[in-house]
Amino acid sequence: MATVTEADPTDAGTQRPNIKPTRKVGTKFKPIKLRKWDPKITLPEGCDPTKPLDLWMQYYTDEMIDIIVSHTNQHPREPANASQSKARAYNFPKNRYEKHDIYLYLAIRIYLQLHPEYDLESYWDQRSSTPYHPFTSLITRDVFMELRMRYRVNAPNPEDLWDRVCIAPSFLA
Repeated sequence: MATVTEADPTDAGTQRPNIKPTRKVGTKFKPIKLRKWDPKITLPEGCDPTKPLDLWMQYYTDEMIDIIVSHTNQHPREPANASQSKARAYNFPKNRYEKHDIYLYLAIRIYLQLHPEYDLESYWDQRSSTPYHPFTSLITRDVFMELRMRYRVNAPNPEDLWDRVCIAPSFLA
């Protein structure tokens, strides 16, 4: 096997041997020898890698959050029985969700991945035997559940069951 490598034309960080592929099959693996290189992370101008919010904004731009807010607000849900006690239907004001609601929702979904509980209600459980989860002082369980049901990243389509983003344990999907 050749020891000479070259940078992949599509990604300078990827090295490949400068030889033609072989069709041989065998049971021994001999890794290619790569030249040493210093990894370089390239971020857009003004993005500070020490600030988590700057890194977050590389994935969720203001424009993307505006789209999520718009599609979430276009997905109304009427209660099955509004007179039923503790119905999850929540009377939202006319403008309903705003950017801060979506940011909070996404942050909570990440938190749920990092601190899994048996079920969703456990996060709001006030018994002394359960751990305290700080986000529960920012949003009630019913409001979170309502947002969870309405959260959309694309335009509402009643026939499309895959229009929700699930960043959560299986009991949240």
